[in-house]
Amino acid sequence: MNIRHLHTLAKPLLLLMTMLVVALACNMPSQTSEAPDEDAAITAAAETIQAQRLQNTLEAQQEMLTQQAQTLQAPQPTQEPSALPSPEAQLTPTETVPVPTFTPVFTHTPEPPTATFTPSIPTIIASVDTNCRSGPNKLYPRVGYLLAGQQSTVHGRNDSNTWWYIANPNRAGEYCWVWAETTTVSGNVAGLPVITPPPLPKVADFTLSFSNLHICGGVGYMIFRVENIGTESFWSSQITIRDMTHDTGFSGPEDSNTPFIASPGACPPGAKELEGGKIAYVAKGIGMSLPSGTKPDRRFPLWALPGPDRRA
Repeated sequence: MNIRHLHTLAKPLLLLMTMLVVALACNMPSQTSEAPDEDAAITAAAETIQAQRLQNTLEAQQEMLTQQAQTLQAPQPTQEPSALPSPEAQLTPTETVPVPTFTPVFTHTPEPPTATFTPSIPTIIASVDTNCRSGPNKLYPRVGYLLAGQQSTVHGRNDSNTWWYIANPNRAGEYCWVWAETTTVSGNVAGLPVITPPPLPKVADFTLSFSNLHICGGVGYMIFRVENIGTESFWSSQITIRDMTHDTGFSGPEDSNTPFIASPGACPPGAKELEGGKIAYVAKGIGMSLPSGTKPDRRFPLWALPGPDRRA
C-alpha cells in the first residue's frame, strides 16, 4: 500500500473515533439527574465499560496505524551503487615474461694434433724424350709424353718395376706409363702400389736388324732378324734391299708367303706364320756377293704395317 493512501485513511478513522467519544459523553448520566435505579446503573456501567474497551481498541488501532504510517513515511535507505574501479585501477593483463632456461654449454679444447708422417710422392724426370702409354708395354697406344728434363709424379708401378705409372703431363687428372730405362725416379718407391694394366691391345708391330750373309744353293742371301712385338701374327713379307751408299735400288721388292726361317744359317722357304712375341729370320737372295762398301737397307715393311717406334 502506498504511504500517501495510508495517511489519507488515518484521518477519517481519527475523526470517527472522536465522534464516538463525543456521543458516549452525551449519553453519560448527569450529576443533577435523579439517581438511576439499580438496573439502570448496571446497564450504564456495562455500556461505559464497553465504550472504554472500544475506545482503547480504537486508540490501539490508531497507534498501530500511526506507527505503520511513520514506518512507511520514513525514508528508505537506498543502496548506493558500488564504486566502480577507475580505469587506472582495473587490472590489466599481466604480460607473461618468459623464464630463461639454462642450457649448459660444454666447450671442448682440442688437444694439439699429433704430428703424422705423410710420405712424399715420388717424382720422376725423363733423361730423353719418352712416350707415355696407356699400359706398361710398347704395344699400348701412346697417350702422352715426358720430354727430356720434364718432371712428373709417380703413383704406381708394374710388378717388375720396369714401368712407372705417372701423372700424365699432357692431360690433367689422367695417368699413363713410362719406361724405367729412360727415366729417373726420386723418393721412396717401396710403398707404391702395383697397378694392374688393361689387356694388351691386338696390334701388329715388329723390330728388324741385319744378321749375316748366307749362301744357299750357290746363291747369296742377306739374312735379317725379325721379332714380332705385337699380338697379331704375320703371314707374309716384302723385302727391298737398297744401296744406301749410292742411294740406288739393289734388289727387290720381293714378296713371300713362307718367309720365316728358323735360324740365320737356314735357307728359304720358311714358315708361313710368325706369332706375336716370337722371333724368326727372313732371307733375301741377291745372286752374288755384295760390292765393297754396300750397306743393307734396314727397311723391312710387312703388309700394311707401320715402322717401329724407337722411344718405347
